Amino acid sequence: ADDSSAKLVSEEDLIERTISTSSVTGCTITPSKTTAYAGENITLTVSNLDEGKVIDKVFANDVECNKNSDGTYSFVVPTSDVEITVTYKVISNITVTDSEEATITVDKTSAASGEIVTISVSNIIDGKAVGDITVSGLNGSVAVSGANGTYKLETSPKEVRPPQI
Repeated sequence: ADDSSAKLVSEEDLIERTISTSSVTGCTITPSKTTAYAGENITLTVSNLDEGKVIDKVFANDVECNKNSDGTYSFVVPTSDVEITVTYKVISNITVTDSEEATITVDKTSAASGEIVTISVSNIIDGKAVGDITVSGLNGSVAVSGANGTYKLETSPKEVRPPQI
């Protein structure tokens, strides 16, 4: 008989593995199964995410899980028990302080750590020019460089102060 579809299975494949989310803080991770065998696909559903955070990555042991188009994550069970861990990015709200000498706008009202925020300065009063733009946040202040009224910032700012004109 043709036995080409037979699969060799090791003893490690026959041990039921535990999938634990006990070390996860900041959200609830619910696995599709809490025990599984090596080679099984597991889907992780995220809920109750702490305000002001977005998930950066989800790991099964030290292996990054796949992010699915529906917002869930998935992984294939290895030949060991699995501990799920999560890393986060902090979301900061962006507010612009009014200026009497120019119009200042930003391209988003919130940003996660590492995102690019574009700051635009327009309608500058005649005879004035943009000096420094200072962005203040949780880690102090930083001067932002740019030209022609467009400035890029890679951070999670709290407040954009008016430029010194």
